[in-house]
Amino acid sequence: MRFAFLLGAATLFAAPDTASEQFELKVRPILANRCYGCHSSAPLGGLAVNSRNGLLKGGKSGAAVIPGKPEESLLVKRIGAQEMPPPKLQEQYSVRGLTDDELAKVRQWIADGARADTEQPLAVSVASEIGRAHV
Repeated sequence: MRFAFLLGAATLFAAPDTASEQFELKVRPILANRCYGCHSSAPLGGLAVNSRNGLLKGGKSGAAVIPGKPEESLLVKRIGAQEMPPPKLQEQYSVRGLTDDELAKVRQWIADGARADTEQPLAVSVASEIGRAHV
């Protein structure tokens, strides 16, 4: 009986077993918290990060994500170079960039093929995201 409970608990807290689950459970929440305020319904630079299609299409600078190639993906390059969020916004709105752990999760998702269960954008209120000041 104790073994069954431990096995069930291990399953409950196990890492996502597919790249699409990895996106929904780990990556999308990071993007929602850190990026949707500027890159969702009225995306700055033409980049919408609230869907996989938006990330693949990219914005004015090109595709944000190249599946399987995190180091070639603009999303990783810009965040890693601390260009996103822009320093001016960091000061003005007390916005902070991704932590090393968050960036590692994004890198891993891209390395695993950047898959997602849905291609539908996640609807968010930009006003509420900006109001949260990217806590």
